[in-house]
Amino acid sequence: MAGKSQGTFQITPEGLFRLAKWGIPLPSPGRESDEGVSLSLGTFRKLRDIGCLYRKGLSLSPAASLPGSSRQDDDDEERSEGQAEAPAGLPLLLMVTTDDRKESWQLALDLSALGEETWQELQQLAGPAADARLLAGSPELTRGRSLRELAFSPLLVVPPQESAYELCCQLADGCHRLQTVPPTPGLAADWQGTLFCEDEEEAEKLPRRLRRGESLRLYRGRRLYWLVRSELAVEQGLLEDWPGLQRQVGPSCSDWQLWELELTPSTLATKEAEARLERWLNYSELKLQQPSWSLMLLSPPLVLPKEGPPVLGSRSQVLVGCRPPTDLLSSQSGRAGSLTLDLRLRQEGGGPPVEQRFLLPAETSMVYVALDGLAPGSYQLWQERQSGRLTFALDPCAVEAGTGPLPPEWLTGLRCTAVTQGGARQEFAAFSPTAEAAAGAEKPGHLVLKSAEEGATLVWELAPPGLPVSVSWRWCTAEALWHQGQAFSPVTTGEKLTDLWRQQIWPALARASQARLILDGGALGCLEISLEPAPRPVATPLRLKTAHRAQLLWLGHCLTTLPMAELAHTPGLPVALQQRLRSLEQAARQDDPPLALALRRLLTARLPPWIVARLMAVFQEH
Repeated sequence: MAGKSQGTFQITPEGLFRLAKWGIPLPSPGRESDEGVSLSLGTFRKLRDIGCLYRKGLSLSPAASLPGSSRQDDDDEERSEGQAEAPAGLPLLLMVTTDDRKESWQLALDLSALGEETWQELQQLAGPAADARLLAGSPELTRGRSLRELAFSPLLVVPPQESAYELCCQLADGCHRLQTVPPTPGLAADWQGTLFCEDEEEAEKLPRRLRRGESLRLYRGRRLYWLVRSELAVEQGLLEDWPGLQRQVGPSCSDWQLWELELTPSTLATKEAEARLERWLNYSELKLQQPSWSLMLLSPPLVLPKEGPPVLGSRSQVLVGCRPPTDLLSSQSGRAGSLTLDLRLRQEGGGPPVEQRFLLPAETSMVYVALDGLAPGSYQLWQERQSGRLTFALDPCAVEAGTGPLPPEWLTGLRCTAVTQGGARQEFAAFSPTAEAAAGAEKPGHLVLKSAEEGATLVWELAPPGLPVSVSWRWCTAEALWHQGQAFSPVTTGEKLTDLWRQQIWPALARASQARLILDGGALGCLEISLEPAPRPVATPLRLKTAHRAQLLWLGHCLTTLPMAELAHTPGLPVALQQRLRSLEQAARQDDPPLALALRRLLTARLPPWIVARLMAVFQEH
């Protein structure tokens, strides 16, 4: 086994025993024609870390280069040269169900990722045939699903297998392989097995298979699922090094066994524990996604070009603000510890980067770093092992070129403007230019909306341009206390703030009794905007035909009988239909509680397309 600049390694007897346990065949000795056996990068790392590799006359110590150290292994650099990326195919999902306290699991392909050309190919193949079925694999092993069934739930159940999944359309004259869909790789049959991970943003989504080279963010309480062949010695596989909780899920299926892995608070308590977790991910050729700090240039620039970095002129000191990520602060709360900030500064065209490590208390919310003694030129500042970079330039001739001292827009600090469809503008500023303006301001930091439609179509403007702003929000209702929304940082343009408002902020605040929107621009000020809810529609007397009422009650009852797997991957209601159902629900609260309950189910659930179509037909008749 040869590695770049690492010499040639030999395997100890214990390493040979491990390979036999993992089902990896050994090359036959004394045969020059034998090309040997290829080992995966994860297998090489495992053998190296447990001390099963050695050079002639020199033993290789375990964990020669710990994950998390500044020096990376040479085998990390060989990844792109020695191994090709695995083909993508369709997402492979995991479904775990509990019936009468018995757990079982299944695999499914997510067909919502198919392109339009695939559905056109299916229509050309199947035509009007009502018995056309879509399946992955041999008809003897899987029944597949009819095309009509896939219209309600785009999940195709497949058996666990090592070979690739190929989509076929089964007709009366045989099976036809779809040419527009690449094969989806099967399960890994080696000792690393296959890992599945829950979605961290949407809990109702099914766990998804992780691919080689992916980055993964791990935190307390997050679950992973490990699928491995039953005959492998799991105690010498990934479970041997897993630092958290583990349990077997259900019985084996087709000689494959599923395990649930969960992170505990002690798993991430120390740097050594984090390094052990990162090494564990490396065995599956995955990367641990490190929480990134937000870097903000606090020294005001003299020139802000449309293209290129901001120009600061000639300065003896450049001030940079570093804000720790929100998830890192929450994971550190309640226990003693420290934060680590590793910065790299490099001048373009200069030598190697200057490195500096900061050890900070766990309660740190902001770090101010002064860069001294910089020569004129362009610079890049970044956090170790993170892709985002802060760029700036020092030019002593910037003032002499007539650019003026400080741009006026930076003197007034952070500002934002809410613009309605009718052109009405509401402006908010962190700093008031004069005391007279501050004294004459009407309802500072108070956003007034006339209707829910106005809030949904609001457009935001953000100044100064390019300023990294952290955006967060919180709200409360008459029934519940304050909720805290997810913080986003950085948001640098009005377009990004508008998209964030329409997609996440306004859906959370639309029915709130009180709400706050916080925009933090660091040294350029913080805006806290209170939201005055739009007037709620007055409940009108309930006027509904008996037949229409019966259909709404029946549709609401249907939602309680559908499997959850069929409700997790369906679109929501159109906005106009939501408003109609909401007004009916408010009117039915006093006069017709059963109808109000059915309407609430229809408003809060993800509905299959056939229910949406039936609702639209009901209100067209109404």
